[in-house]
Amino acid sequence: MPFSTDNTRMVASNEPIILEVSLDGEPVVMSPARLMSWTEIVDCLKQRALARERVLSVLLVDGVVRTGDEEVLSGTPPRSVMAVSVTFQELGCETIRIAREQVRRLAKQLEAAQLQILINDWRVAEQLWWELLPDFKAPLLELNFLWELGGARLLPSPESTISLPELAEQLGLIQAQMEIQLMKRGDVVELVTTLEQSLGQWLGKLEILLNSLHESYQS
Repeated sequence: MPFSTDNTRMVASNEPIILEVSLDGEPVVMSPARLMSWTEIVDCLKQRALARERVLSVLLVDGVVRTGDEEVLSGTPPRSVMAVSVTFQELGCETIRIAREQVRRLAKQLEAAQLQILINDWRVAEQLWWELLPDFKAPLLELNFLWELGGARLLPSPESTISLPELAEQLGLIQAQMEIQLMKRGDVVELVTTLEQSLGQWLGKLEILLNSLHESYQS
C-alpha cells in the first residue's frame, strides 16, 4: 500500500519532504502540523497502538532505533519512521521474564555482598549497600510500570500471599534498618545478618510473586 502524499512536511529550505510513517507495516497518515513535531508523531503512534490494545516496542527512524524522548527531526530531515508494537500479553510476559532474571542475579549479588562486607570495613559496606539498592528496586519499578500502563490487564491478581505494594513497603523498612546500622557502625555481623535474613527473605517473596504472575500469563 503506497504512502499518502498528505504526509508532507516543510523544512527550512521550504522544500517539501515526504515522511513515511508506519505502524506494524501499515501506513499512518498525519497532518503536516503533527509531522513537524517528533513528540506529536510518537504520541500519535502510541495512541493508535493503544487503540488496538498494543504498546509501542520499537521506533526506527531511517532504519536507526530511536526513543520517544529524543529530538530526531532537527538536522537532516528523516525520510521514514517505522514503529513496531506488541500486545499487552507479549509486553507482560517479557517484563515478568526480565524481572525473574533480575531476581536470580540479585540472589548472587546479595551472597557476594555479604562476603565482601565481612572481610572489609564499613566504608566498603556502605558502598556495597548503595550499589545494591537500585538493583533491588528495579524489579518493582518494572512491575509498577505494567500496572500504570494497563492495570489488572497487565498485572493480574497473582495467586500469592504477597502484593506489589506490600513488597515496596517492606523494602522501604529494610532500607531504613540498613541505613541505621550503617550510621551506627556497630557489629558488622549484625549488618550481614540483616542482609541475609531480611533482604534474603524479601527476595524470596518477590520470586514467589513473579512466579505466580508468570503462571497467570501462561494460563
